This record gives sequence, C-alpha cells and structure tokens, in this order.
Amino acid sequence: MSRIWLHGAIVCLQGIGFAAIGAFFVLYFLHQGWAHAGLGFTAFGGGFVLVRVLFGHLPDRFGGLPVAVGSLAVEAVGQFLIWGAHDPALALAGTFMTGLGCSLVFPAMGREVVHLVEPHLRGLALGGFTVFQDLAYALTGPLAGLLADRAGYGSVFLVGGIAAGAGFLLAAALRRDRAGEAERVGA
Repeated sequence: MSRIWLHGAIVCLQGIGFAAIGAFFVLYFLHQGWAHAGLGFTAFGGGFVLVRVLFGHLPDRFGGLPVAVGSLAVEAVGQFLIWGAHDPALALAGTFMTGLGCSLVFPAMGREVVHLVEPHLRGLALGGFTVFQDLAYALTGPLAGLLADRAGYGSVFLVGGIAAGAGFLLAAALRRDRAGEAERVGA
C-alpha cells in the first residue's frame, strides 16, 4: 500500500464526480424543474465509452500520469459546468465532459500501479488500488447527501469538481516527481 496509495488517492478523487452523477444528477434536475434527467446518464455513458473506445490506448502510449492529468482536468470542468448550470443543456454538457474525463483515470493509474511493484505483487497491488475507487463510491453517496441537505444538490457537483481538481494536482505532482527522478537517473 505504501507504493500505491497516492495513485489510489487519485482514483478515489476521480470517483467522487462519477458517484455524484449516479446518486444526485436526477435529483438535481428534478429540483431545478428540468425535464429529461435520464439523458444525463446517456451523456455521461456516451462520453465514457467514446473515450475508452477511441483513446483507450493512450495510457500505454504516453504513460498513465499524463493521461490522468488531462482526464482529471476535463472531469473537473464537467463537474463545475453541472454545478454552475442555469439550463439543462449546460448540465448535460457537464455530464458528457465528466464521462470523458472519468473514462481513462482508472486504467491510467492502474498501468502506473502495476509498474510500481514486482510482477509477483501485481494482483495484490491492483486489488489494493481498486479499494480506493470502491471507497469513493461508498462514501460519496452518504456524505454528499448530508452536504446536499444543507447546501443544495449543486454543491455536490462543486465538491466533485474540487475533488477532480485535487486529483489533477496530485497527478501533476507525481508526474513532475517522476520526471525529476528520470532526469537524476539519466544524468
């Protein structure tokens, strides 16, 4: 766990926006008085699948951390769009962008995790890594529900955007550190 927890934390932070859409998007639409809330799941799923199909090779080609950095930036923008939406089209665009952003974070960080450990520990490392995503899903609903009761449904997506932004910063820092290590080894 000491080798993979930062990568797991990135996946956990990414998972908050994912779980927020699943648990609160329809409630947010209903509260706003907007129709067609179910399209949010279509938009999210469409973005998610589109990226996996067309760009699923990117973590292997460019590395997991660069892909995660870009993906988390897109997810954060999507979550902030939902939070600030004043019409359903903007909220749906936010769910689409969140789907685009969420799609490759887990495989990108998983690629990094398996390269951090010896081959005989890869299954164990991936199992521990997966716990972080499960943790995000398990905690987001109840904790975001408490937040929504006090600050409204939109606040859930604000927190999702902040979490994705924090994941972005963490992934960028890991990428910078990894580049620094490579320079020191190569020098």
